[in-house]
Amino acid sequence: DAQREYERIAAEYAKTPNVQYAYGRYLVSRRDDDKALAAFKREIENSPQNGLARLQIAYIKLKNREPAEGIPFAEEAVRLNPRDPLAHYILGRLLFDLGQTARAIESLETARTLAPQEPKIYFALARAYARANRRADAEQAREMFLKLNKAVEEAENRGLKRADAIQEEPEKAPERSQ
Repeated sequence: DAQREYERIAAEYAKTPNVQYAYGRYLVSRRDDDKALAAFKREIENSPQNGLARLQIAYIKLKNREPAEGIPFAEEAVRLNPRDPLAHYILGRLLFDLGQTARAIESLETARTLAPQEPKIYFALARAYARANRRADAEQAREMFLKLNKAVEEAENRGLKRADAIQEEPEKAPERSQ
């Protein structure tokens, strides 16, 4: 069975780079967050520059509504992989959940710049802009979310992969207003 094999490999190759990360990903798929967190932390001990393990921990903390615990891992993931839109997105979501709206917007805007065709970024930005009383920006982000999300759904209905869903460049994203 898969679990026994993962456990065996994780034990036999405990110090091999990415083994604990792969085991942690398996545990996440099994919804065993506690063991997954432990595996990701072992990966960080083995490979201190592993941003993906930190990002996984931050995501689990986001999912479990523990933003304060997730922020240090997300910040370190951004430091290690500054061009990773997912790292900026998760950091933005954690900051938003903690009530740090201005910092959340900054991180989410970076994610948008790095991945301008990702609907969930616009959804999160719309929420953050609304909280910051930036109504026009919130409406633009909401409209872009709806447009991109519709394109993804239509493409998936035609059997296309998510990555192939949107061929054209999205309209210009809203500039930061003061």
